[in-house]
Amino acid sequence: MKDKTKDELIKELHELHQEHDKLSKSYQILSLEARLDEAMMTKLHTAVNTTSDAIFLTDTEGIITYINSGFTALYGYTADEVVCKVTPRIIKSGLLNKEVYESFWKTLKNKTEVKGEILNKRKNGEVVFIEGTASPIFDKQNTIIGFLGIQRDITERKQVEQAHKESEIKFKEIINQINDGILVFDEQGKIIIWNRGAAKIFKIKANDAINRNIADIQYQFAPPALKNKALIRNTIKGIVSLQTPEVFNRIIDNEIVELNSENIRNIQSIVFPIKLVGYNLFCSVFRDTTEIKQFEKQLLKLNSEKDKFFSIIAHDLRSPFNSFLGYTKLMAEELETFSIHDIKEIVVTMGKSATQLYNLLDNLLHWARMNQGLIPFKPQRMGFTDICKDIIEILYPNAEAKKITINYSASDEINIFADIDMLNMVLRNLISNAIKFTNNGGTINISAKQAPSNITISVSDNGIGIKHDVLIKLFDISQLQTTIGTAEEKGTGLGLILCKEFVEKHGGTIWAESKPGKGSKFKFTLPIDTEKAIELNN
Repeated sequence: MKDKTKDELIKELHELHQEHDKLSKSYQILSLEARLDEAMMTKLHTAVNTTSDAIFLTDTEGIITYINSGFTALYGYTADEVVCKVTPRIIKSGLLNKEVYESFWKTLKNKTEVKGEILNKRKNGEVVFIEGTASPIFDKQNTIIGFLGIQRDITERKQVEQAHKESEIKFKEIINQINDGILVFDEQGKIIIWNRGAAKIFKIKANDAINRNIADIQYQFAPPALKNKALIRNTIKGIVSLQTPEVFNRIIDNEIVELNSENIRNIQSIVFPIKLVGYNLFCSVFRDTTEIKQFEKQLLKLNSEKDKFFSIIAHDLRSPFNSFLGYTKLMAEELETFSIHDIKEIVVTMGKSATQLYNLLDNLLHWARMNQGLIPFKPQRMGFTDICKDIIEILYPNAEAKKITINYSASDEINIFADIDMLNMVLRNLISNAIKFTNNGGTINISAKQAPSNITISVSDNGIGIKHDVLIKLFDISQLQTTIGTAEEKGTGLGLILCKEFVEKHGGTIWAESKPGKGSKFKFTLPIDTEKAIELNN
């Protein structure tokens, strides 16, 4: 080996110094980078363990290689219990459907992130709702070298959601059990709630009403006089903008036209705002008052008829009283001037007035008790022939006084189901009327005819008959009138009204057929079906 010169040695030494300086600087840089990486890893580790989310790493076979403190808090497992252990397998807890589990791994191994919610188990067996993501981890060659899982406990949120869902179901069920119609619409007029009551009233199912505009519904059902789309929309605009507060919480009577019909129904409604955070909803509650309105009209009519009825009764009561009071005053002041014959005539007249007054009061009492439901209804099976014969026997003196013949014809096999006291009163009134309006020597025929569903009983005479304008008012309480008989007999005017109410209480009907000068025929039916009569009175 040739000895190097001094210059060569100095040059080589200088080069070595330069190389040393470079190596020293590289070492310093590497040391700094190492210290920086260590600091960064410390910060990253601290951040990962500070988060409440569970973070874990697995190898390509799903074996856990790392967990943070959030994982331990969520599942209850420590690192020693799960890291590099074949079990437990976190998402293979038995709660995940096999197909879903297989799809999960297939998606991950296809280098695709998986997100979703699952039911899982803690170490102690407690079920927990999990929301999480699973992502593949790649090396520089884009090969999967493991997986990253991030999960969080959403059990409390799910419980709140479930409670809210159950509350909503209960709320809907409650409003669906209400017979009144209930609908709720938003600030755009869009219907969001439509209960069964609304579906029943409007005959539109909830699915067909929800998301429709309330103005369109109102226009669809508006009666012709109010079918103005612009007016309806302006009304709704005033409500949703709160510009017409005077319409809120007021009961309003409206009319609607039935769906696919021209029938008008009465609706009573109220609307009010529901103030929420940042927006308002509007609730309308309504009910069908058609029947109530009809009952109100009937009640007004009945009250009017009763007022008229009592006016007539008062007039009819005054007449016999005036006669009675007049004769008693006359006898008190001038009795010594009357002969025995005069006194007898006065007493006979007073007796007739007293009898008329008694009959009127008796019929009035029966009518009042009937309308108050104080007359017991006790139907029973009985033979019609025996009942009829008893009535004829009672009224025979009245008929004999006018030489009137009463004929009865009916099959002995006819049995009827009726209240005996009510039937007696009906027959007594009809036969008494026939005697009263039949001339001397006339004839009265009583018959009974059985049909499959009822029995028709007829009382006819060949008397003076009834004018048409009187005939149509016979059973009208507001048209009560008294007619003088052929022998100047006076009635109370209430008899036929009582007959009508007693017959209808049995579920039957009563009517009259007559022409002036050709007699009259009064007929009424009694049902054979015993249950019908009882049902009507229950």
